[in-house]
Amino acid sequence: MELLSTIVLMGIGILGILGALFTLVKISDQVQPSSRANLGAHGAAEWLKNPIGDFRYIPCAGPTSYPTFTDLPDGYTAKIVGIRYWTGGTSASQTLVFGTACGAAADDKGLQELTIEVKSKPGPRQTTETVVVTKRDSRCLVVYDNADGKPC
Repeated sequence: MELLSTIVLMGIGILGILGALFTLVKISDQVQPSSRANLGAHGAAEWLKNPIGDFRYIPCAGPTSYPTFTDLPDGYTAKIVGIRYWTGGTSASQTLVFGTACGAAADDKGLQELTIEVKSKPGPRQTTETVVVTKRDSRCLVVYDNADGKPC
């Protein structure tokens, strides 16, 4: 009788461990697309902040003005889904005020708020990750003297 009790308890314990392992594998499988999309969104954001070459600041840019970020896993896509332009002002709480309209390139104040969206493969576990980044114009928009006495 003791042997039978031991076998039953061991069987229940092993089934419990196998159930926990199955749950961990299932959760991992569900989280992976979201993690990859998140990494892709942040990679695209860092890529777009680069002020050199194709990534240079484009005054009054539209969502398709900047190059497409392609360093993503197969089936993932990244695109800019929104751009807001700094109005030149700040709010009462000292945060920058951004608007959705930008008339001419000369009206651009040198800051853009880019909203980047990365989608995983279509399917039952498709996920979308969004990140917002501020892109700054590195050109000298206003002449002023730096601490070293040189103009910007």
